Amino acid sequence: MRLTERPAWRALAALATQPLPQLRELVHEPGRGDYERLSAAGIELDFTRQRINRTVHEALLALAQDAGIEAQRDAMLAGEPVNATEGRAVLHVALRGGADADPPWGHQLAAEIEAELARACDFADAVRDGRVLGFGGPTPRAPWPRATCRSRCSASGTGSAGAIRCGRPSACR
Repeated sequence: MRLTERPAWRALAALATQPLPQLRELVHEPGRGDYERLSAAGIELDFTRQRINRTVHEALLALAQDAGIEAQRDAMLAGEPVNATEGRAVLHVALRGGADADPPWGHQLAAEIEAELARACDFADAVRDGRVLGFGGPTPRAPWPRATCRSRCSASGTGSAGAIRCGRPSACR
C-alpha cells in the first residue's frame, strides 16, 4: 500500500488542515519537553522549537509505525536486501561502519569498501599535496577533496561542518 493511502497518512493530512497555535504558544504546552526531547547514543535531540503539538507528534509516530519504518531500519542494519529497485542491501551502514568482526553484508564487501575508501583517501592526499593538479594546473583547494575521501564523514550526511572537518589531514587516518 502506498504511504499516502494509509489510514495514518489520512489522519495526519486531516490534522494538517487544522490551524496550530504559534510556536511561542506551543513552547508553553504542558509536558512538551517530555515528548519533544529524546536521547540516544549520547546524542540529545530537542524538537521543542518545532511547530507541532502532541497530537501531530503522535500522528507522525503512528505513520512511521504503520509504514514499518522500524522493521525497514532493522533490515537495513542487518544488511538485508532492502533496495527494491536493485534487489540488494543498501550500503549506507557499510560505508559508514567501522571494523566489524562479522559484518552482515559479508567480509568480501567490507574489504572492497575499505579498499575504495583507502583509494579515495589516497586521491585526496595527492590533491592536497599537489601531486594531482586541477584542469588548468593549479592545485584545487580543500575542503572538497577531503569531503570526498571518506564516506564515513560524508558532507551529505553532516553538512558543511562535516565537509570542513573532513578537510583536515587527520580525516583519512
